[in-house]
Amino acid sequence: MKKAFLVLTAIFLLACSVSTAASTLPNEITAARKTLISTAAPTAAPTERVNIMRTVGSVNLRECAGIDGCNVIRVLADGTGLVTIGGYIDVDGGQWIEVRIIETSVSGFINTDYLEAIP
Repeated sequence: MKKAFLVLTAIFLLACSVSTAASTLPNEITAARKTLISTAAPTAAPTERVNIMRTVGSVNLRECAGIDGCNVIRVLADGTGLVTIGGYIDVDGGQWIEVRIIETSVSGFINTDYLEAIP
């Protein structure tokens, strides 16, 4: 009886983990999944609307939220246009957010101290 329960549970878990539509997901959904998998805990739910932002000064776009162990993807110039694609994350005493560069579609994390909303 116990073996049958374990086998049925394993089959159920495998069936739930298989997705036939995974390859057709848009980039925004894939990016949102990466944010949820992040090792840092979000302080708020991921944003439901897209926010258009720009950098204030020269700023590092990083692979992950924070400084330690988060390599710089590229240095962005003052006024670079960005779209938010994730929620806020508190790391290293600062608040970080996942963004995508409008002109290139490259994405990464930026400390919110270096961003301002575009009205």
